[in-house]
Amino acid sequence: MTTARTPKKESIPSAKESSKPELAVCPTCKLELPKAKLKRHKRLTHPRLPRLEILEKSAVKSSSNQSCANCNEQSHETWLFHKTTRGAVFLCSKCKPKVLKHSFSPQALERRRVASLKATLRELKERKSKLPPGTIDMDLVNSIFEVEESINRPAMRQKKWSPVLSGSFEGGKRR
Repeated sequence: MTTARTPKKESIPSAKESSKPELAVCPTCKLELPKAKLKRHKRLTHPRLPRLEILEKSAVKSSSNQSCANCNEQSHETWLFHKTTRGAVFLCSKCKPKVLKHSFSPQALERRRVASLKATLRELKERKSKLPPGTIDMDLVNSIFEVEESINRPAMRQKKWSPVLSGSFEGGKRR
């Protein structure tokens, strides 16, 4: 005796269930919104702070209890840095060496060099676009070309004194 198998019913969501979007909660403001729109909400409503980089090493030790801009801990030993990418900030004694090392690394210096060159290039191109049609300022064209070349060219590597190679900067023969 053979029995006919009945096919299993697949779980097909009803029309009511499929029309409801999944809800997600924003971790910052606890707002409920569709999951698909959470990233956009975070980007527009809660913009990220720029990366903390110190532009000038001079700092003043704070005498009062302040919160660190990097780790948000309250500390007595904080340093006030006036010129940073976020304006004037306080850094604790734990974060200060890390942020200083990161801010003045060769990669950070190269990023700043390229950013300043791009700003100069943007200004030169804007000045060129304001010229009346049909006029060519060769000095302006040459300076735009030089800035574009220097953006693409890596920065000059600083030569270090070599203790192995006598009397030279990474060159010569060993005695």
